[in-house]
Amino acid sequence: MASRGISTLDRAVAKRIRALADDHGMKQADVADAAGITRTTFGRYWRAERSMTLDDLEHVLAALGTSYPAEYAVIRDIRRRLDAAGQ
Repeated sequence: MASRGISTLDRAVAKRIRALADDHGMKQADVADAAGITRTTFGRYWRAERSMTLDDLEHVLAALGTSYPAEYAVIRDIRRRLDAAGQ
């Protein structure tokens, strides 16, 4: 798979996943295990070093007790703030 740059969307998703995990008292490894994703792959998502697949995002959000439709607006708002801050 060809390497590509990490977008503000990737960073927004990672930021939201970390916040949800914190809200649920879960650590990175807990979320990875609950979502059925290897810890290495999930670590890259967690640090926004890799774009998350939609399937993995759905599994992660389910492990955190939510869904993509429920989180879409929050992720969109985080992305807009990151873009406005030039990150």
